Amino acid sequence: MASVATVSISANVSGGPEGTWSLAPPAGVRSISAAVYSEQVVTLAVGANTITLPASISQAFIIPPNASFPQPNPSYAGTMTLKGVAGDTGTPMSTTAVYLMSFDPATSPTTIVIAATAIGTIKITTA
Repeated sequence: MASVATVSISANVSGGPEGTWSLAPPAGVRSISAAVYSEQVVTLAVGANTITLPASISQAFIIPPNASFPQPNPSYAGTMTLKGVAGDTGTPMSTTAVYLMSFDPATSPTTIVIAATAIGTIKITTA
């Protein structure tokens, strides 16, 4: 039996120059009929870390070192950068907030590269 996942994202922002706004389902809901569930704990080395992902995933949640996982790892002082390949400039990642990536299953990557400036542990959960 195939796994089924529902990913819901909501937000409420107040006090900004634009006033208050919200993002609520259905804009933040995605139903995944053939979810590919996996969890992996990855210890990042200093430099480029190539991480293998399952094929045909729709979502990847990266839980960084200063988030609630893992324990104890609450004082990661480095930076993390998501890269398409080891040599590109990449996109800076938060070391405290969960990083969500969404894909079309037919074109999802089988690897990602995270460059780290310090040793730390992350958790990657996919659907």
